[in-house]
Amino acid sequence: SVYTDQKEALREADFVVVVSTGILKLQRQWPGGGQTILGLLNKGSIIGEEAINTDGIRTSTCTAIVSGKGFRIPQKNITSLLQEKEIALSLIELSNKRLQQTLKRMEELLDGPVEARLASTLLRLGDQLGIFDGRGIFIPIRLTRGELAEFIGCRAETTTRLMTKWKRSNLVDTKREGIVIQNLDRLKQIAVPNK
Repeated sequence: SVYTDQKEALREADFVVVVSTGILKLQRQWPGGGQTILGLLNKGSIIGEEAINTDGIRTSTCTAIVSGKGFRIPQKNITSLLQEKEIALSLIELSNKRLQQTLKRMEELLDGPVEARLASTLLRLGDQLGIFDGRGIFIPIRLTRGELAEFIGCRAETTTRLMTKWKRSNLVDTKREGIVIQNLDRLKQIAVPNK
């Protein structure tokens, strides 16, 4: 893993990691004791952009859920890279993209029925990580019901109930190696219940 515990997450941000292979889970621990999965990061993602600020403090943890490799860029190198216009513009674009992803995640956590939020989350994971195969869209990561619940801000029992219902309806299936979206059109309808 890149960051392994909350103590390490709250340390000074003195480097950035660029993901080369694997999948990382970005998670935030809240003062009240709860936690939320902010996202899954794969090839090309940048983690720890707090290091761009000289006094940045890490606010989340990052754990590998599919092992892989990344490149660690020290803060002193980032400062010199920012002098190049093309790199600075790319970082602004990345920052804007991250903001849009954060707003989407807030919708998934707070807006609409739990069933719609879970459907929206699975669709996003399918877009980000999915592989089309004979079964449908295969998302090649193992997520527990508790982790799915963290994605959408509900209890694990709720995601268990929904995933069981969807499995019976041949909508979504869970395998040991990941999740299969079997009926993409129906899942899209559930994700937007008022349309």
